[in-house]
Formats: sequence, structure tokens, C-alpha cells
Amino acid sequence: MGTGTKPFAIVSGMTRRKPGSRLFAFVGCVAAALVISATVAGARDDSHRQTVAIVDGHAITEQDLDTTIAVDLYQLRRRQLDQFIDNYLLEQAARRANLSIPEYLDKETAVTVSDADARAQYDKYKGLTKMSFEQVKPRLIASLTSQRRAEREAALRAKLRSDAHVELKLEPPRFDVALAHSPSIGPASAPVTIVEFGDYQSTFCKMEESALQQVRDRYGDQVRLVFKDFPPLTSKNAVAAAEAARCANEQGKFSQFRDALYADQSRMTVADLKAAARGLGLDSAKFDSCLESGKYSSAVEADIEEGLRLGIKSAPSFFVNGNPHAGIQSTAGFEAMIDQELEGKGRAQTKSH
Repeated sequence: MGTGTKPFAIVSGMTRRKPGSRLFAFVGCVAAALVISATVAGARDDSHRQTVAIVDGHAITEQDLDTTIAVDLYQLRRRQLDQFIDNYLLEQAARRANLSIPEYLDKETAVTVSDADARAQYDKYKGLTKMSFEQVKPRLIASLTSQRRAEREAALRAKLRSDAHVELKLEPPRFDVALAHSPSIGPASAPVTIVEFGDYQSTFCKMEESALQQVRDRYGDQVRLVFKDFPPLTSKNAVAAAEAARCANEQGKFSQFRDALYADQSRMTVADLKAAARGLGLDSAKFDSCLESGKYSSAVEADIEEGLRLGIKSAPSFFVNGNPHAGIQSTAGFEAMIDQELEGKGRAQTKSH
């Protein structure tokens, strides 16, 4: 490979294409295109902030666009990389068997579908058709054959991957997320920072609370949880709840107020929020004044705007040391992310600004 370029992955020690390999000729072309793209990008760093649109006096830059598509671009590259890896391993397996790839696949995924198999499938769904078994048998056999071959091919590719040494070098994007004025749990010095963009009315955000609590219990001061708001602006109650949580944070009861909100998501009117504050022993006059004044409305709007800029489409969405993860995450998933960061693999602290 050319100077300054890095392989996206190393498969059994192979980073260069072999002569005669059409697959790696194509990969080489892709790699060359990426090198050219990177060179051009480097040459235009100064113009990367070029304004591409102005909306009511607000400038939208190329950097804004690139930020929002960074995750999608990574996911596209990862899918393509996985396909390249699987195809390379399949090519090598076929070569070892002295077969072409189609011949090797035919041999390894051969299946037999009997009349009894077809009959069982017909009986399962016969209420959906008026055709007789004999009329649909050829199609049933063809469908079952295709399905079972696809399953065997998927299993074959998985085995080839597990038997090979594959070292992924493609790094996911990391983002700087503004944290300075956001409620948080855990020390700012923690080596891992998890930022959640959430919505107190979201069922999915509520479901995530158990995993986050388990993370807090297991890792303690090694993890800092930072909470940013991403409610739908069409829901007055969701926005009010976000503002109320910040008002509770002023009195050191953010975590308790957050728990109260998720405990009953049907009670988020202003009156409900005030009652929840009283139930937690907050200074009612101070809390009510904070909520009624709209003191934190601009902060909530800023979180939403930042989330959109970062490409967030829904809550919950997470950033683990700046690495984005959309949707619900399992406890095991969080643990894998955190352990990787604690081991120092690609650690990049999320910045406060």
C-alpha cells in the first residue's frame, strides 16, 4: 500500500492483493480512491467550513453536513469491509479445495428437500391458499431449497471468519459532545464518559435505565454518565419534564427526580412535575420559579440542536467517549464498550466545552 495509508483490516496476515485476484484488484481500486479522497480532503481543510446554505441568517457549512453523515458513512464502510473479508476467505477456501467459488459453494451448501418437507410447509400455511399440494409442491421445494442453502452459506461464512485471524483496523468516528452545562452522575475525571441523549416520555429510554444502573453499580467512579435532552418539541410535557429535571439538578436532586419521572411517565404536566419536586423534599418555591420562568428552555433546545447536528434521529442515543451508538444498548453491550475504553483501545476522551 502507498505511504501513509492504513489497511482497514488484516485477514490472516494479508494486507496486499495477490496477482490474479479480481476481488483484491477491486479492493485496490477502492483503496486508491480513498487515498485520493484523503489527499483532496487534506488539501481543502481550510475550506471545509465553506458555507453551503444560509437559513434566516444561520450558516450551514460542509462540516455540519459531514458530521451528520459520519456515522452512516462508517456503517456503510463496515458493511462493505465485512463483505470484502468474507469474500476473500471464501475465495481462499475454494482455492484450497481446487474449486471455483460457485463450485465450492455448491458443494458446501448442498441440501435435499423431500416431498415430506414440502408437505409439512404446505400444511402449515394451507389455509392461505386454495391451490392443492401438488400444484404448489415445485415452488415449495424451490423456496425451501433456497432458504436452506442461504442458511448453510451464512453458517459457512461465519465459520470461515471464526477460523481466520481477522484484525479490524477501521475505526468508528468519535465526536466532541458539549458537556459543560449538562447534568451528570460520576466524577468528571472518570476514564469513560457515557453521554445519553434521552426523552423522559420515551418507553425505550425508560427501558434503558436498568442497564445504566447496572453500569453504575459495576464500574463506580470509572464511568461518568452525562444526560442531554432530546425530547420531541411537539410534546410540551416532554420538554417541560426536561426543564424540570434541570431545575431539580440545581438542588442536587437530579438523579432522584429522573427516577421519579421514569417511575410514572403518565404524570408529566407542570402540576405533576411540581408535585414530584415536593415529594422529593425540594424547595418548592425555588423549583416552581425555575420551572415557570423557562430558565432552561434554551438549554434544552441547544441539546436538541446539538443532537441533530451529531446525526441523532431518536432517543435514546449514546456516545461512549465520543463513539456513537444509536438505540437501546444491553448491559453486556455497555460493558464491552467500557472495557474496551478502559483497556486503552482507541481511547479518546469526550471534551467539555
